[in-house]
Amino acid sequence: MKKAESSDTVLPNWLIGYWGKARPRNQDGPGWHPLAYHSLDVAAALLALLDARPVTRRMAIEWLGGDAAQSTTLLAFLAMVHDLGKFGLAFQAQHPDAWHLAATHMPEARRLAQRTHPEDSILLWTDEALGFERHVNRHRFCGDATVWLDLVKAAFGHHGRPVGGIDVGRRLGAGEAYGPSAKDAWAFVDRLFDLLSVDRLQAPALLDQRRGAVVHGVAGLLVLADWVGSNQRFFPYTPPTMPLKDYWALAQSRAGRAAEALGLAETPAAPLTTFAALTGITDPPSPLQAWTIHADLLRPGTLVTLEDVTGAGKTEAAQMIVHRWMAAGLVNGAYWAMPTQATANAMYGRQRGTLRALFRDDTAPSLALAHGQADLVTDWRVVRMSADGEPRARDVARDELPATQACAEYLSHDRRVSLLADIGAGTIDQALLAALPTRFNTLRRAALAGKALVLDEVHAYDAYMQTEIEALLTSHVALGGCAILLSATLRKADLDRIASGWMRFAPGTATRASLAKGASIFKRPQTADAEAVSTSLAPAADEPDYPLATVVNADRRIATHIPAAPRSYRQVPLRAVNEFDAVVQSILTMASRGAAVCWIRNTVNDVLLAKSALEEQGAEVIVFHARYVQCDRQQIEREVVARFGKVGTPAGRRGRILLASPVVEQSLDVCFDYLVSDLAPIDLILQRMGRLRRLKKFDRFRPVDVPFEAMIFGPVPDDDAPARWLKDAAWQGSSAVYQNDALLWRTARVMQARGVVKTPAEVRSLIETSYDYSGPLPDGLRKAESNAIGEEHARRSFGRSEVLPCTALYDASEGPYLDDDDSATRLGGKRITLRVARVVEGRLSPWSRTATPNMTTELDQSRAWSLSELTLRENQLPKLVDLAPRWRAAIDAIRASWSTYEATMPLLVLESTAPAPATSPTIWSGTLIDGTSGSIWTYRYQPDTGLSIERPA
Repeated sequence: MKKAESSDTVLPNWLIGYWGKARPRNQDGPGWHPLAYHSLDVAAALLALLDARPVTRRMAIEWLGGDAAQSTTLLAFLAMVHDLGKFGLAFQAQHPDAWHLAATHMPEARRLAQRTHPEDSILLWTDEALGFERHVNRHRFCGDATVWLDLVKAAFGHHGRPVGGIDVGRRLGAGEAYGPSAKDAWAFVDRLFDLLSVDRLQAPALLDQRRGAVVHGVAGLLVLADWVGSNQRFFPYTPPTMPLKDYWALAQSRAGRAAEALGLAETPAAPLTTFAALTGITDPPSPLQAWTIHADLLRPGTLVTLEDVTGAGKTEAAQMIVHRWMAAGLVNGAYWAMPTQATANAMYGRQRGTLRALFRDDTAPSLALAHGQADLVTDWRVVRMSADGEPRARDVARDELPATQACAEYLSHDRRVSLLADIGAGTIDQALLAALPTRFNTLRRAALAGKALVLDEVHAYDAYMQTEIEALLTSHVALGGCAILLSATLRKADLDRIASGWMRFAPGTATRASLAKGASIFKRPQTADAEAVSTSLAPAADEPDYPLATVVNADRRIATHIPAAPRSYRQVPLRAVNEFDAVVQSILTMASRGAAVCWIRNTVNDVLLAKSALEEQGAEVIVFHARYVQCDRQQIEREVVARFGKVGTPAGRRGRILLASPVVEQSLDVCFDYLVSDLAPIDLILQRMGRLRRLKKFDRFRPVDVPFEAMIFGPVPDDDAPARWLKDAAWQGSSAVYQNDALLWRTARVMQARGVVKTPAEVRSLIETSYDYSGPLPDGLRKAESNAIGEEHARRSFGRSEVLPCTALYDASEGPYLDDDDSATRLGGKRITLRVARVVEGRLSPWSRTATPNMTTELDQSRAWSLSELTLRENQLPKLVDLAPRWRAAIDAIRASWSTYEATMPLLVLESTAPAPATSPTIWSGTLIDGTSGSIWTYRYQPDTGLSIERPA
């Protein structure tokens, strides 16, 4: 046997006798990789990631007390022991050829087959006879033993879930679970101190209120390090012939190449530039945008809230803040969290246009789209920009993923990888999963910590999601993160609650005892030279409160009134209409005059009803909602943005009618000459009004005989409105969606009283008045309001029970860490994805077969089926979906080529129906059968109008 660390010692048992990986990519090489080597691979990967990501390195050092050498050494040690439990008999018995104790301990090892190595890791660490306390007594580990336990739990939980205690029925002593391998395990740990050139390790002093966030952040870094360190492309299996010191040097050289090749290195930010150079806007900045250029914002743990009317350029203002933070080294990029997939797609397009200006000229920054179906968006996966500004696709090949299946599943999915890209745009759900006890939420937290977290349309969420947002923001700031909130219609109560939580956990010098009691420090500028201080979170009564920029950190909250831009001052007349036919005739009239018209309806069924009514009158309409097969939805979304957005032409939009669900009410940069809206809560009405004459480029092309007004379709808000005020067939969908008839009545009443909406002057008062539960209300609606208030409290309470508090430790006692698909970021029932097939010449084909016409490869087929997916609420499908016997054999054959997860999706088979008359579009229809009752559900589909559902009577 070869000599090792000294000339008189041979390679030790803990190196030559224990395997860590045994799924070789190269079948001609070694069949297994030593556990000791893999442990060093992961530690080397961690140090390489910290070197490649300076912002992440700075934050990690601050989490652990601020001493760079001690913090990086501690993190390296945690990475080295992350798989300590693999020394246990249960794990080693899985590959006896690489285990030197197999001959004598195989029978007892088989008895332990159900144990996991993370479980055995914590067992060895806590065992009274052989574990951590023994090493404390030898003064190897200094400091608080409970902090050490929290940190090693972060290391041991690198498979995405925390490690809990051992069940009583399965509990064993370390001697029984390890046998003589416990001695080898601790000998390996002892050797690590020499390798790291330290005699002892000191546990950091963690503030109790930030301790949970810190251990989650550390766990996230270790998950990423384990992913990289398990990648055989960079860390090939190596036989145990090299002393640990020599292999450590080799592992570090490999790790540097891995971090760079996998695109995990931070891209250097560009130096400060002008607003015009950053955004491409040549007009002078708006007042809000100008404020972001010079405001005092360069401090870790800063929250900025920008409130201004729709179309005021809040996105560009936020982009300026992101640019300043990146140039100052506070963040390494940004994640733009949007309310819907459509708005996320639109934001991705906007970020793609400005990406180059955020980063140094000689670099290749990455941009990613993150939502549940991002990988189906045409021409999109993960994009890296070359130095000349041209995008180029970058996919991680399957064989480059780590051998650990859990990590491979997690990081091979684009919506998750995107949180590590330099710039990400996606749905807010992808960020909210970091605030829930979900598998790998630690990696989400660590990835987001270094980003500017930008939450757009932050007002647009119910009480449940607001509670999730508050939890997300507190965990983000506890790790030193910065955030920006954008809204045109944010309620004061919501901002006060967010600001209070942020101040409590922000790093800084504020009095922790005061903040823990909920007190806050509020500073409001009175003049350019002086500030008045109040202890209240609420702005003073005489403060101009809209448009408003608010800056919050640990020590203060400063609200600054922003003068509105001249174009922001608008007076939009309102016309209330309560007859469906009158709305239809008005739309037809305005379109005949050449106006681009949009009717925003509250439900998909209402959209389809309006379509039928308008088409009966000879009108051609475009329909846009969320109930489409993915390939068709993308096509319609592109058409809507191209026709009614910035790149639209006067001829292309002239006389066109769009019928849309709320997917267009916010964050989509589309513009109409005439707007109709179903009655909705006032903040959403204001958002929808932001689509009216939004783009000045079309001003001179608008027909002069089309009035400047917004039509609101809803019932009359009478003083004696009955309890069933909104239960009429025309509005019952609105009542079901918003579940607060009293709020809709107040909205209608306020708009009726005003007759004209003046922005920005009246925005705040309109919102606060409509949400003022102490105001007048018909007796018939008081029960509805009481129920709505109770529902809001219940949603907030349920949200608090579901989120992972910022103070929660990374421990299984906090509850089960669920997979993403089992975690609800939104209420309203579980959503189920099904696949849609069509019958072509007697055979089943993916609905999107034309997306890949040749489909010559397995990848073509897989993508075609993915583009044929459609998502519905649980109540829009039978309880237990059964398949028509006619197609059962064909469906079974198709599913045989799908993954295990895909094979669980319901498959809807559609057959064409001959159109009548012959010029009408083909209608495709199919059925699903309830597996318990036998009832038949009928579905009809057209590519231009989407899916309609007929439930059994």
